[in-house]
Amino acid sequence: MKKILSFLLIIEAILAGFALYFEQIDTRPDLAQKFWGFFTLIMFLIIMPLFLWWRYKDKDLSSFYYQRNEEED
Repeated sequence: MKKILSFLLIIEAILAGFALYFEQIDTRPDLAQKFWGFFTLIMFLIIMPLFLWWRYKDKDLSSFYYQRNEEED
């Protein structure tokens, strides 16, 4: 999983580089916006959920749950 995430982050860096390049040459601003859009979609819809799942898949998360006491009611 670590290799997959590393590969996806490299792809993200390349997309960001293309977006910056096309913004700087100012001949294809529409293409730069498409690269920024793909960058954002891949980052937040693919890489972030994969990272969170990989990071916390074997952890005990029960300590993060809110436990209500009988006395508080």
